[in-house]
Amino acid sequence: MAFVSGEVTGAAGIAITVLTTTSGSQIITVPTTAAVTTTVVASATDLRTGECLRATGARDSTGNVQATSIIITPAGPSGTCVAGFGGGGGFGGRGGATPAATGS
Repeated sequence: MAFVSGEVTGAAGIAITVLTTTSGSQIITVPTTAAVTTTVVASATDLRTGECLRATGARDSTGNVQATSIIITPAGPSGTCVAGFGGGGGFGGRGGATPAATGS
Protein backbone atom coordinates (compact mmCIF):
# COMPACT_ATOMS: atom_id res chain seq x y z
CA MET A 1 0.00 0.00 0.00
CA ALA A 2 1.41 3.41 -0.95
CA PHE A 3 1.01 6.60 1.08
CA VAL A 4 1.35 10.18 -0.10
CA SER A 5 1.14 13.21 2.19
CA GLY A 6 1.90 16.86 1.68
CA GLU A 7 0.47 20.13 0.39
CA VAL A 8 -2.14 20.06 -2.38
CA THR A 9 -0.79 22.23 -5.19
CA GLY A 10 -3.37 21.43 -7.86
CA ALA A 11 -6.65 19.64 -8.48
CA ALA A 12 -8.38 18.87 -11.78
CA GLY A 13 -11.11 16.26 -12.05
CA ILE A 14 -9.92 13.16 -10.25
CA ALA A 15 -6.21 14.14 -10.40
CA ILE A 16 -4.69 15.78 -7.32
CA THR A 17 -1.10 17.08 -7.29
CA VAL A 18 0.60 16.91 -3.89
CA LEU A 19 3.97 18.47 -3.01
CA THR A 20 5.72 16.05 -0.65
CA THR A 21 8.72 16.79 1.52
CA THR A 22 10.55 13.69 0.32
CA SER A 23 9.62 13.03 -3.32
CA GLY A 24 8.60 16.41 -4.77
CA SER A 25 5.32 16.57 -6.71
CA GLN A 26 3.21 13.42 -6.79
CA ILE A 27 -0.07 12.96 -8.66
CA ILE A 28 -2.78 10.88 -7.04
CA THR A 29 -6.08 9.90 -8.60
CA VAL A 30 -9.25 9.94 -6.55
CA PRO A 31 -11.99 7.78 -8.08
CA THR A 32 -15.59 8.34 -6.97
CA THR A 33 -15.33 5.16 -4.88
CA ALA A 34 -12.55 6.61 -2.67
CA ALA A 35 -13.42 7.64 0.88
CA VAL A 36 -12.50 11.29 1.35
CA THR A 37 -12.61 12.70 4.88
CA THR A 38 -11.64 15.87 6.64
CA THR A 39 -10.06 16.42 10.04
CA VAL A 40 -11.64 18.61 12.69
CA VAL A 41 -10.40 19.75 16.07
CA ALA A 42 -12.07 17.85 18.89
CA SER A 43 -11.45 17.08 22.54
CA ALA A 44 -11.46 13.98 24.70
CA THR A 45 -15.09 14.72 25.62
CA ASP A 46 -16.04 14.08 21.97
CA LEU A 47 -15.25 10.37 22.35
CA ARG A 48 -18.31 8.13 22.57
CA THR A 49 -18.65 4.54 23.76
CA GLY A 50 -18.67 2.22 20.76
CA GLU A 51 -16.47 4.39 18.55
CA CYS A 52 -13.05 3.23 17.41
CA LEU A 53 -9.85 5.17 17.87
CA ARG A 54 -6.18 5.16 17.05
CA ALA A 55 -4.05 7.05 19.55
CA THR A 56 -0.47 8.12 18.88
CA GLY A 57 1.95 9.10 21.61
CA ALA A 58 4.71 7.92 23.91
CA ARG A 59 4.19 5.39 26.67
CA ASP A 60 4.69 6.64 30.20
CA SER A 61 6.42 4.73 33.00
CA THR A 62 3.22 2.79 33.77
CA GLY A 63 2.73 1.71 30.15
CA ASN A 64 -0.15 4.06 29.37
CA VAL A 65 -0.05 5.94 26.07
CA GLN A 66 0.08 9.72 26.56
CA ALA A 67 -1.86 10.66 23.42
CA THR A 68 -0.63 13.51 21.27
CA SER A 69 -3.19 12.79 18.55
CA ILE A 70 -6.29 10.61 18.22
CA ILE A 71 -8.20 9.45 15.15
CA ILE A 72 -11.87 8.64 15.86
CA THR A 73 -13.98 6.50 13.51
CA PRO A 74 -17.34 4.78 13.80
CA ALA A 75 -17.37 1.04 14.40
CA GLY A 76 -17.40 -1.17 11.32
CA PRO A 77 -20.44 -3.01 9.92
CA SER A 78 -20.10 -5.82 12.46
CA GLY A 79 -19.89 -3.32 15.32
CA THR A 80 -16.21 -3.95 15.90
CA CYS A 81 -13.05 -1.98 15.26
CA VAL A 82 -10.56 -3.03 12.63
CA ALA A 83 -6.98 -3.18 13.90
CA GLY A 84 -4.90 -0.24 12.80
CA PHE A 85 -7.10 2.64 11.73
CA GLY A 86 -10.51 2.03 13.33
CA GLY A 87 -13.80 0.68 12.04
CA GLY A 88 -13.87 2.76 8.90
CA GLY A 89 -11.16 0.61 7.37
CA GLY A 90 -9.11 3.66 6.46
CA PHE A 91 -7.96 7.06 7.50
CA GLY A 92 -10.28 9.79 8.57
CA GLY A 93 -13.41 9.89 10.63
CA ARG A 94 -13.57 12.80 13.03
CA GLY A 95 -9.91 12.30 13.81
CA GLY A 96 -6.94 14.42 14.48
CA ALA A 97 -8.10 15.41 17.93
CA THR A 98 -5.41 16.68 20.23
CA PRO A 99 -6.58 15.88 23.74
CA ALA A 100 -6.91 18.71 26.21
CA ALA A 101 -4.34 18.78 28.99
CA THR A 102 -5.52 17.58 32.38
CA GLY A 103 -4.10 18.48 35.76
CA SER A 104 -1.91 16.01 37.63
